Amino acid sequence: MNTFKLKGELRRNVPDEGDKLDGITFDKLGRMKYHPEFHFNHGKPFTLDEKIYLTKYYELDGPRAIGFALGRTEHTVMNIVCNMRKSGEWKRYASLSDDEWLSITEGAEAV
Repeated sequence: MNTFKLKGELRRNVPDEGDKLDGITFDKLGRMKYHPEFHFNHGKPFTLDEKIYLTKYYELDGPRAIGFALGRTEHTVMNIVCNMRKSGEWKRYASLSDDEWLSITEGAEAV
């Protein structure tokens, strides 16, 4: 199996037999490319709840785990993080307490 390390995480850049059967492919950096069974939110805009979740857990879980949790590709997760940091959204959401997060997301669902 061809593997390499990226930020302490073991990654594959060549799919194994099971991946080939399931239609899973990887880019040259070892990130899973779009697959409809794993990336069910592909192409949909990020919700407020997803953005807040992303800022709360990105540093702990990393783009791969967050991508699986949100149904998005790693590349998409990394792009939204970059855009949120540039626009200032990252700092605003990262500073929220859990109670503030819940009140914002419950208010957004009621609308």
